Amino acid sequence: PGSEARQWLLPLVVRAIGFLCDQGGLVHCPSLGARITHSLVRLLDGPDNSPELQRVAMATLAILAQQLGRGYLHLHTLVQHTADAQGIVSAAYDRVLRRILRGQ
Repeated sequence: PGSEARQWLLPLVVRAIGFLCDQGGLVHCPSLGARITHSLVRLLDGPDNSPELQRVAMATLAILAQQLGRGYLHLHTLVQHTADAQGIVSAAYDRVLRRILRGQ
């Protein structure tokens, strides 16, 4: 699809991935969580990055982090590096990370 279609389609796709991740299946498949995380980071770092895509991607990453728990921590460095480079801030993502670090 053209860039205009991608601008509204990508957030919908990322939302759908977030919904599926929130169903709890990632606990048994951390490698899938890692693949999804890497794909979302590439989106955040890519040319189709928009405020809406950033918000939805960070919300999905928060869901992934919550589902994977401490198993997500090795992916956090990659996410944080990209978020910092792109100027992305997500209070929800930060809250989930703090809970994981506290062991909750």
